[in-house]
Amino acid sequence: MMCVYLSGGSACRWYFNPKIPEAEPYHTSHQTRTIALQLSHALNHPPTIEHKQAIESKSLYELTRINPYDFPETGYECTVTITEIPGENKWWYPACTKCFKTSTPQNTVYHCNDCNWDKYTFRYKLKFLASDGTETTEMFCFNNVGKQIVGKSCEIVLRGVSEHSPIPPDLAQIISLKFTFRVTVDDQSFFQQNNHPNVLRINSIITAHGRQQSLPLQARNLQQQGPSTPPNT
Repeated sequence: MMCVYLSGGSACRWYFNPKIPEAEPYHTSHQTRTIALQLSHALNHPPTIEHKQAIESKSLYELTRINPYDFPETGYECTVTITEIPGENKWWYPACTKCFKTSTPQNTVYHCNDCNWDKYTFRYKLKFLASDGTETTEMFCFNNVGKQIVGKSCEIVLRGVSEHSPIPPDLAQIISLKFTFRVTVDDQSFFQQNNHPNVLRINSIITAHGRQQSLPLQARNLQQQGPSTPPNT
């Protein structure tokens, strides 16, 4: 049995079936009107139910040993922790506001040659190292996924860049965050002589697991060789 409950504070006033003079003509006109309901006919064939294809989950060790040509179009899922942001990699780019391709500097503006357009915005092309304990791999993502990982737009994060710290605090804080990603192989992996992907492209975030108290063991050993982010001097 279904019940209806109403709740409110001391400032609430309840009106049940109030008299509304403006609505009386409309209400009266429908009291003697016959309303015909047209019921839909039974379907000759039951509706088809779309079954979404389950995406296989793999470790980074497994992913980095698959021939790039054997990657399915849907990609794979993997759960990793972000361990390092290489300081030598540029994590943003000036994007044309029409096609979102890279705009090149010309005189005092950024210009898109494809669109012949001077308006631009800064977008993520974020690269980082991630590990699941079986392997440490370079990953990258574009603006929409990058914004979800960092939690702020690229233009806001760029405000924290300084000459001594190319990795701003808002970006550095993603280290130790754990995610389940859906990934595919990056285009440059098709040209590797060992036929193994060297960079994984993140297509979407499946689950955000939050900040981890420690990094995967293998990643921690790699970090002993150098800092994750450039030191502040």
